[in-house]
Amino acid sequence: MFVLHVTFEVKEGKREELLKVLSELQVAEETRKEAGNYDYTYYLPADGRNIVFLTELWESREHQQNHLQSDHIKKWAAVKGEYVENTVLKMYDGAVEVQ
Repeated sequence: MFVLHVTFEVKEGKREELLKVLSELQVAEETRKEAGNYDYTYYLPADGRNIVFLTELWESREHQQNHLQSDHIKKWAAVKGEYVENTVLKMYDGAVEVQ
């Protein structure tokens, strides 16, 4: 299993707009339909920090890489910079963190 933990550090005052755009583009819903996807879920911190945390579970790294070519991800990539200040990505192949 290939796992990604993605932390989006959201621009000040933009978190609600970001969540609206992700919903309008149906990024999670469309990704969950993709071959090899087990889960794609966004989380918000209980303490209100200005971040959005994403976990992605894939059958393989190849499936996740194919996901990057999907239309909904290309649309998201085109607008991401309006809402996200920084992205921190951690990848795990099985139980081992990948650099």
